[in-house]
Amino acid sequence: MEIKFDITRPFEKDLKKLGAREKDRVVAALDRYAAKFDSTLDISTQHIYRPHKINMPEGLESSLYVLRVSPQIRVILTIEEDPLFDQKIITLFRVVKHDDMERTFNSIAESLYQQFRPRESDNG
Repeated sequence: MEIKFDITRPFEKDLKKLGAREKDRVVAALDRYAAKFDSTLDISTQHIYRPHKINMPEGLESSLYVLRVSPQIRVILTIEEDPLFDQKIITLFRVVKHDDMERTFNSIAESLYQQFRPRESDNG
């Protein structure tokens, strides 16, 4: 299976703020854990997990995860399987400090999945 990384601008900006050693750790963790993670099993591991369940409409699963790079560094990403093209697509959203992870994760989840939230009717 081919692995494709989609890198967002916020991820690039976050990565530039890190020192060389931390950058190397991020790259190594992505290669070692994210590239080998099987999202079809939906099992959290020591390094890849979901901080909490994201409520999605029936039949849909969130592909948003957190990769634990070190005790202080987290990468927020999606991992999706594309069986038609035999690809695993990993989208890298942010590199954050552990203390900022929850807020950033929730913000990304909100922006990604707002289209699936029930809308209030316009009945006045």
